[in-house]
Amino acid sequence: MFAGNLPLGLLVLTIPTALFSPSHVLSFRRMRRTLPTFIVTDLVPSREGWGRRFMTMASAEASHRPQKVAVLGAGAAGLVTGRLFHEAGFRVRIFEKTSTVGGVWKYRPEDVVYRSLVTNLPKEIMAFLDTPFDPSLPSFLRHTDVQTYLEGYAKQYDVEKLITFDTEVKEVRPVRRTRGQEGEGAAPYPPGDYTREHGLGAAREKGGPEGAGEEGEAPMWRVTVVRQAGGSVAGACEGVPESEVFDAVVVCNGHYQVPHCPDLPGLREHYRGRVMHSRDYDHPEALRGLKVLCVGYRASGTDIAREVAQVASEVHVVDRRLSKMTEDGKDEAGSLQRGNIYRRPGLRVFLPGGDGKSAMFEDGSVCTGIDLVLYCTGFQYHMPFLSGGSAFESRPLSPSALLSDARLLRVEDRAVFPLYQHLFHAFFPSLVFIGLLHSVVPFPLFELQALWALKTLRQPLGSDPPPPSLPPRRRRFQWLEEEKMRQEAAGRVLGRDWFFLGPGQWAYKRLLAREAGCLTSALEEDLQVREGIYNDVSNRRPVFPGGSDAYRRCEYRRVAGGEGWEVEVGGKGSFEGAGEEKGEGARKAEC
Repeated sequence: MFAGNLPLGLLVLTIPTALFSPSHVLSFRRMRRTLPTFIVTDLVPSREGWGRRFMTMASAEASHRPQKVAVLGAGAAGLVTGRLFHEAGFRVRIFEKTSTVGGVWKYRPEDVVYRSLVTNLPKEIMAFLDTPFDPSLPSFLRHTDVQTYLEGYAKQYDVEKLITFDTEVKEVRPVRRTRGQEGEGAAPYPPGDYTREHGLGAAREKGGPEGAGEEGEAPMWRVTVVRQAGGSVAGACEGVPESEVFDAVVVCNGHYQVPHCPDLPGLREHYRGRVMHSRDYDHPEALRGLKVLCVGYRASGTDIAREVAQVASEVHVVDRRLSKMTEDGKDEAGSLQRGNIYRRPGLRVFLPGGDGKSAMFEDGSVCTGIDLVLYCTGFQYHMPFLSGGSAFESRPLSPSALLSDARLLRVEDRAVFPLYQHLFHAFFPSLVFIGLLHSVVPFPLFELQALWALKTLRQPLGSDPPPPSLPPRRRRFQWLEEEKMRQEAAGRVLGRDWFFLGPGQWAYKRLLAREAGCLTSALEEDLQVREGIYNDVSNRRPVFPGGSDAYRRCEYRRVAGGEGWEVEVGGKGSFEGAGEEKGEGARKAEC
């Protein structure tokens, strides 16, 4: 029997939802092996033909050597990328620095996930497109539930066999493509040589139609790794660099490694208290009785401030949104104090003298006796394996040069340049970055990014004209300039806000699906449901940093048929409906 309302599949069998939970992984894998071999294309979101075109393309290219792809990281982005590329016939190798899958979701006291963390997005929209979470779980999950889901995903789709654990990637650099070989003997490009041969200037000299002759020959990529204790690089010795050459590299190493601690005026010169970043936070008990200044008001700032306030004497949250005060001590975003949590506008300076623990804010108010400054300010992008080499220079550049110099990949503070559509290196499209965007529903976004990358990398890179899923190189750099202007017009800072999406993620996901060739009516319905639930959750979250997290007691579920959703408010046993009739999701109510 066909399941016509599901968003994925050339051919989809009706299977109980619970079958997708980790406890049923083995039975699902056995069932997949009984299906005809062409059903491998059911992994591409489609109900209207893209899967069949994909299958035909694979057959037409069967005589060619399968492309080798290196995936860096075995978190959520690396797992879905490895799965899709492997099932499309690529030779995939995933390099993972640790001994397990899951990335940031694997709990370690010294890492990002803290002991009591609960997701601020419900499982009904967090899941990958074709793999729901265990339906018996609540909508808002503990971090251990997400880790279990990712471990089950890796087993369910047999991704584990592709992973080389305990192996750190030390360098990724382009090398010349050697005809008739797989590149093992290929020589690196001397500095600047690649762009001299294939750069924009050379294309202009050739003339011809716009975009013609721009691409040149695509490089291959030499990936150098080092096995750590317990690593699994075949034949490698611990600590000894080993290299392998690939046709493409997909970077999925996340962005939760290096804390971002902006320079606060006077902090180094005058402040005498403790300083820590949310990455180092695990449990509030260590902060008992302290007066805490929390810098940052988004997800981590709000949740940690709420938890710390249970044991701290006071928690003051720096909230840059507080720009207009009124005489009664309120602004458009609500009151300035709730219990022992205080909202403060932007920090002006840490003051000299006294006890060395005082700060002044933009409204002129002063807070004294600050025992701890807690940064909840996010993370920097960290890709040391791309910081040197022939194609990548590290000299400081102006923002305009970041977008125009084709030789560079710049990892600047909170941004990476130059990436076309935040995904492909604008000059080297066989270097792909998945998962850099933030303030998004991540797992389905990773999947759609991987699908566009998959479609692109199936085409001959370096061809003139370029693969049909990519515009010519000149247009790719033109998009970067236009994106810069769009972000500046929206009042965003080029580095800090470059990868912020928020509500804009739904248009971006549809763009990814269109470019991947899989924006079917079924997928559109799925995205509409996810967007509706996302908006409802956003409306229920507290505006006040550290405010109540009662919204996490709501339970969401999809309406049978996939065309709507509903939410159970506060365990009352009744559901508020939302869907095509409501249009804008469930009405706001206290959970």
